[in-house]
Amino acid sequence: MSTTSRPSRRARVAAVVAPAALLLGACAAPGAPGTQPTTIDEPAPVALTDAREAVGTWTVSGTTADKGAVVQIGYGMTLWLDCGRVDGSYLLGADGTLLTDAWSGSGTCDIPNLPAWLDDAASLATAGDDLVLLGADGAATATLTPGGTPKVPAHDSPDLAQDPVLDDALRSALDPASPALPAGVTAATTDELVGRWLPAEPVGDPEASHLTLAADGTWVGSDGCNGVSGLWLSDKGSWRAIAGPQTLIGCEGVQMPVFASGARAAGLDADGRLVLVDAQGAELVRLVKKA
Repeated sequence: MSTTSRPSRRARVAAVVAPAALLLGACAAPGAPGTQPTTIDEPAPVALTDAREAVGTWTVSGTTADKGAVVQIGYGMTLWLDCGRVDGSYLLGADGTLLTDAWSGSGTCDIPNLPAWLDDAASLATAGDDLVLLGADGAATATLTPGGTPKVPAHDSPDLAQDPVLDDALRSALDPASPALPAGVTAATTDELVGRWLPAEPVGDPEASHLTLAADGTWVGSDGCNGVSGLWLSDKGSWRAIAGPQTLIGCEGVQMPVFASGARAAGLDADGRLVLVDAQGAELVRLVKKA
């Protein structure tokens, strides 16, 4: 089994592009009676903006590699491939932007690398009952069809392959709604957010607890002694972040990874400090940008 906490995804933003309708023409001699072209309209992909609609078990198609592999989406994402199991994280933006990473697995899978059909996906869309992964150019990298039976390696527990269930807790965790920002706090651009942030009110070493946001949608941080990394998205005041595994060493510090993954809105106050807000609109922490 191989494990790592380094994210491998690079953020890519892409518009959802609808494919042209598939035209199937009936072949017949000119003038033959009863021969009319037949047109079949495939459902055009529509950006998926609510991750709750993606929860479940899906089978990979539309790609030569890993055809028939199974993807399970719940709190995280598990891939069941010929090489074994890959566990990772995902984030879905308000415009369908998709970020993914891999942090552990089993068998001979090349962690933290993801299969190209997933790593190249920049957005997620629906087309009928299917999910469609789209690259930065709008072309489909793979299609996920509902259902599937994971091929569980002998060294993995079958319990790991249970169907994800959209219960109340998961429904709440994936709720795309964001609270209003506090008075005096305004939405920030990605450029304004990218950088290294420190607690405005540090505990212990003033720079040991930190949150560093990268433009590619990844972040690294620490509570003072436990390093962690993950994914983040922010748009017009909304905020989503997810953290990978971390150690649990006790020390003085500020729970930056907890605040980052628990926040649902983010903005800048009049002094340029980053304010993270939870789902109920309560302020979690204020951060100052390190020059």
